[in-house]
Amino acid sequence: MCGRFTAAGANGRRDVRPNDGYPVATATGGTLMRWGFRFDGRLTVNARAETAPVRFRTAFSSGRCAVEVSGFYEWSPQKQAFYYTAADGDIILCALSRREQPPLRRGAFGQIGFLPDAEPEPEPEDRFVVITTAANDSVSPVHDRMPLIVDRRRLDEWLYDDGYAKNLLTARMPMLESVAVR
Repeated sequence: MCGRFTAAGANGRRDVRPNDGYPVATATGGTLMRWGFRFDGRLTVNARAETAPVRFRTAFSSGRCAVEVSGFYEWSPQKQAFYYTAADGDIILCALSRREQPPLRRGAFGQIGFLPDAEPEPEPEDRFVVITTAANDSVSPVHDRMPLIVDRRRLDEWLYDDGYAKNLLTARMPMLESVAVR
């Protein structure tokens, strides 16, 4: 599971957490999105590679995107954080995006939008989830899941080629470096 990552190219480390906005590469260019899909009042930040094409059918077929990060965190069962990076630079995480309507804000007495003090309905926003897969040997001592990673040279294939995208879901992930953090 990927629950926090660091911004690519950030001077120092800038942590990005669920519901934060972050630049995302899509088939139509780059855009700022919020991390996490909303389901029944809960925020889902990851999509399992094994079920993403079915559970997130529309997002998988037309909303594939990518998130460039400096590294990401995983936590052991003992609550020890480990920070993962690639030896050759930034990591590109595979993600899915969709447009969501934020929840309606309630006016006085909990009624939705009918009283004068109710705020106007918020605009739809673009959101993303990070796809996770079974952990490889560099991550499995700490956690059983890790983000799905695409090689920078194959990014266009992830964004545009359905066959490549489906195959990547079961591909071996690159080995990463890690360090325990406080």
